[in-house]
Amino acid sequence: MTEHPHSEEAEISVIGSIIIDPQKVLNLCADNEITANSFFIPAHRHLFLAVQVMERESRPIDLVTVGHYLTEEGQIHSVGGWEYLEKLVEETPTAAHAEYYIGIVKEKELLRAVIHVASEAIDKCSESEAKDVVASLSENLTQIVSHKEEKSTADCMDDNIHVLDNAYNGIVSGIPLPWDRFSNSTSGLQRGSVIPFVGRDGKGKSGALAQCLDFWAGERIPTLAISLEDVKRRTLLRMAGCREWFSARSAETGRVLLNGRYEKICQHEWSELRKKMFAYKEFIDEAPFWIMDNPMNIEEICYWIKHYRRVHGVQIVTIDGFKDIIFTEGKSRTEKEAHVAKLLQAVAKETDVAMPVVSHINKIHEDVPITKIDVTGAGEQMKGARQVIIFQDAGLPEIVDEHHFVLSMTKSNFGGGGYTVLRRDEGVLHYTEV
Repeated sequence: MTEHPHSEEAEISVIGSIIIDPQKVLNLCADNEITANSFFIPAHRHLFLAVQVMERESRPIDLVTVGHYLTEEGQIHSVGGWEYLEKLVEETPTAAHAEYYIGIVKEKELLRAVIHVASEAIDKCSESEAKDVVASLSENLTQIVSHKEEKSTADCMDDNIHVLDNAYNGIVSGIPLPWDRFSNSTSGLQRGSVIPFVGRDGKGKSGALAQCLDFWAGERIPTLAISLEDVKRRTLLRMAGCREWFSARSAETGRVLLNGRYEKICQHEWSELRKKMFAYKEFIDEAPFWIMDNPMNIEEICYWIKHYRRVHGVQIVTIDGFKDIIFTEGKSRTEKEAHVAKLLQAVAKETDVAMPVVSHINKIHEDVPITKIDVTGAGEQMKGARQVIIFQDAGLPEIVDEHHFVLSMTKSNFGGGGYTVLRRDEGVLHYTEV
């Protein structure tokens, strides 16, 4: 009887590592295309399926919660009971070597697949011609080592026809933006790419981004917002102000601007603001929207992006802002930025999300427009970007006062893009195309 290659110790270590550090290890499993069938031992297959379901349902994962979940589902005895769960953790003191154990589990899975394909080829030898057996064996072995399916040219052309049909019906090929003319002229934000959103510091980029976030929530486009410049409460407050049309500043200070002076809001205004906030609370709670504001390094950010893409199917990830990402590699500022930019671009391509990243342009006069030269010289964070959005606040004839701005987009290799003029309502911090 043919032996079935497997490593009980490696499988135990992978499951134990998931229970110890679920976020990190489940991401590693996804990167290495680990599925329930990667495990040879039935109890381990059941356990892996259980934690996958728990992750999709956003349940906490640890020794106790996994045990309770399996008990609720009537599966605790099929995995060896509570004693076996405790054994998994006892025999896996750390999750630091999870990737090594995952590699062993994957290797054994591939070997079992090879044995299965070879056995089928042996069975065919008595009834098929040699060339047919060899061709079939070669094809099946190639499929084993080629984990990711490549789209055929016909499938790619189907995608192009779908893009054409959407364009005819007014749907841009990328992720749409709140401003129709700008969105249509630029085809929206392209998936699988990092899109620097640049401008001078403190001029309103975060407010414009908050309007985009609220728009995507209303369009039911799954979005993850990583707010590193401000706490998520304030980002949500600006988003609520855009939709419910109120001043985030008034909500925080309890005052409104009247005739050049700030006056305390009356009871009626307070009551109306509360109604609007409760309305937005109900709206955003039902939207496919998630927000994080805890300090993170670039590796942690990549983990979370993969998690939310895998579990919630996010299509957009916004980062506000680039300079607040905690650097982990590089000695100089340039080396550190290059490391962060490289990992962001890799994870955007891998997960196929559109990733606007708020960045600042420094060392530029206050009264001049930002040019393509300023963008290309702004640092490593801009290199390799297929699109760059520039938030202009000065130096152009369309910017007639402090309430008007120009939003422009440059494309890859700085080819044609598009622009629009925005007027900001100072009370609500809402931008409207002029």
